[in-house]
Amino acid sequence: MHSFLFILSLVFFTNLQLHATVFFEGSLQAAKEKAKNENKMLMLKFGAKWCLPCRFMDNNVFTDDQIIEVLSKNSVSMDIDIEDANGLILKEKFNVKLLPTMLVFHPDGRIIDRREESLNVEKFGDWINDLVDEYNINPISINHEVKVNSKVLDEEAYFAQREKNTAATNEGESILKEEAEPASSYGLTGQFYIQTGAFNRFENAQSEATRLDKIFNQDASIIEEQLQSGKTIFKIALGSFITEEEANLFLQNLEKHAIKGLIRKIEY
Repeated sequence: MHSFLFILSLVFFTNLQLHATVFFEGSLQAAKEKAKNENKMLMLKFGAKWCLPCRFMDNNVFTDDQIIEVLSKNSVSMDIDIEDANGLILKEKFNVKLLPTMLVFHPDGRIIDRREESLNVEKFGDWINDLVDEYNINPISINHEVKVNSKVLDEEAYFAQREKNTAATNEGESILKEEAEPASSYGLTGQFYIQTGAFNRFENAQSEATRLDKIFNQDASIIEEQLQSGKTIFKIALGSFITEEEANLFLQNLEKHAIKGLIRKIEY
């Protein structure tokens, strides 16, 4: 029984690593924008937890170092579960009938290829590389992320600079057609979450939480905290993780986007 639980835990941990290193966490619209801005292809992989060919690719293809390198360099990739609400909508939109189905889009948004089969490492790698060569994909490196410091040395100066950065970010970003609902302050579930940012105005915290939620799709919420000085600040809570290991994997993903945070245990 213990061996069985260990295997389940190992599979779950591997899947977390897979999504943290290969697949984009965020909305389809955000993925499209990222692919366009970085001149990368967009790949949508449709699957389901019960799909054995999909699990074969998850365990053998998308964990391969060379595949991870090729995908990270040339594409923005999304793993879409057709049993999720959004996944079901996208399944209908793109007329997905077989699993796994993989769609590849040019940086300009047009679809350039479609595969409805499970591929091994060699065939998948050749397929992606052939598309890169055929459509002359030359990615560019752009960093749009706003750094969030976890420690405030000069509180008032930090607040002033952070609000200035947030205002500039909001002004410079284009309005996406598929906007997420604004983040709000509500109760957390699970055992752990990631705390990031510190704001003296709720509106700024909410704006940043909404931006992060669009990128990472982790149900960002607002935590209100009163300092000893009597000043009220607002912090952002990302995710709801059962184990500290899960939270740490997500924190590593945040750090790849130049976002600092702290793992916090939820107090009930």
